[in-house]
This record gives sequence, structure tokens and C-alpha cells, in this order.
Amino acid sequence: MKKLPLILIIFLSTFSALAQDQFSLTIEVRNIKEAKGHMSICIMNKEEQFLEDCFKGRHIPIESEEFFAVFDGLEAGEYAVSLYQDENENGKLDVGKLVPIPTEKYGFSNNPSTTFGPPKFEDCRFKLAENMHIIIEL
Repeated sequence: MKKLPLILIIFLSTFSALAQDQFSLTIEVRNIKEAKGHMSICIMNKEEQFLEDCFKGRHIPIESEEFFAVFDGLEAGEYAVSLYQDENENGKLDVGKLVPIPTEKYGFSNNPSTTFGPPKFEDCRFKLAENMHIIIEL
């Protein structure tokens, strides 16, 4: 019977240690000109999935020109974020017909230049090792 409390203590301390390796990422989006549509957010944790597949993602209604999204339970590691304002709520980033550049507002973590096309994972990545608050400019 004395072994049960010891096992319980070991389990709880292990669980507590694991929980400490999970962090929150708060994403603040600036330059929203009109509270319209949804913000489509994609968090990626691997270079090969960058701009292709989300590790974690959300499609959140925009209710004001101040926008925050919180992702809890993220493990320590490297991440990159891409997002766009889905103004017409069709679930995709719209691009022009003649010139294939985005017609909806978008942004990336670290706010890299997009003058010559989309950025690379290395331009957008950041290390999550504590609770973080990042700002993305549309």
C-alpha cells in the first residue's frame, strides 16, 4: 500500500514537468482596416510544411480592428506563422486573375518583406521557449 502514494507522486511530478514544457503563443494582428470576414491563421513547425500545411490552425471571426488569437499547449520548438484576412469568407487567400498576387491582406511572423514573393520558413521562424506575444502586420 505504501507504493501507491509513491507511484502517484512520481506520476504527478512527471505530468507537472511535461506541462511546464508547453507554452502559449499570443498573436496580435495590426493594420486591420475593416472588421470584416475571418482571420485565417496557420502555425507551422516544420520547414517542409511551410505554406503547405498547418500544424495548428484557426479561422476566427474578426469582430474589431484589434485582433488577438491565443494558441495554448504548444511545445518548445521552432515555429512560423502565416495568416490572411479572409474578407469574403471563401476559405482561401484570393489572388488576382491577371497577376497572381494576393488581393486580400496577409502577414507572416517576423514581418518579412514579400516584395519579391512569399518568404521562406527561415525568414518567419522563431523559437518558442516561453509564453510569447508576437505582432504581425497585415
